[in-house]
Amino acid sequence: MGCGQISTLLLLWFFYIYYSGTHEKTWAGFSLKSFREWLPFLNLAVPSRVSVCLEWRWYEFMTIFCGYLSNPRSSVASMGVLIQITSLMYIFPYSLNNNVSTRVGNMIGAQKPSQYFCWYWDEKIIQYIYVCVCARVMPSLSKISESVTSDRSYYSYSWYYSRVAI
Repeated sequence: MGCGQISTLLLLWFFYIYYSGTHEKTWAGFSLKSFREWLPFLNLAVPSRVSVCLEWRWYEFMTIFCGYLSNPRSSVASMGVLIQITSLMYIFPYSLNNNVSTRVGNMIGAQKPSQYFCWYWDEKIIQYIYVCVCARVMPSLSKISESVTSDRSYYSYSWYYSRVAI
């Protein structure tokens, strides 16, 4: 998502919140005290964002490097499937984490600490089950590649990449 898309999305989001009136029940007004504890947050957020960006750039570099192997067509194709499957594996936990973080924040803000603890552990259990499912799916990446193509060299690359990804 580019900077223009993010700023447009934020602008639309603020207009929606302001004109729908959903902020009136929970927001007491703007205060500079809200920026008081941002430094610890930024100390975590900035390195995390940099690591995610570097990880995706690494996938792009790996795809370019796959083009220099002995069979570039099959290696790039299998790397593309690997990237799609790993991005699919990221989407669910990321969305679940955002949802639970919002819910926990709402529970803490509403002074209901007993309820946020339940949400936290429910998310951890679901994440654990999802990790087990993904760990079972990744080794079968070569089986998934059989549905994409009938090229035998592609299977060997997919098998190798699935073992490296684990």
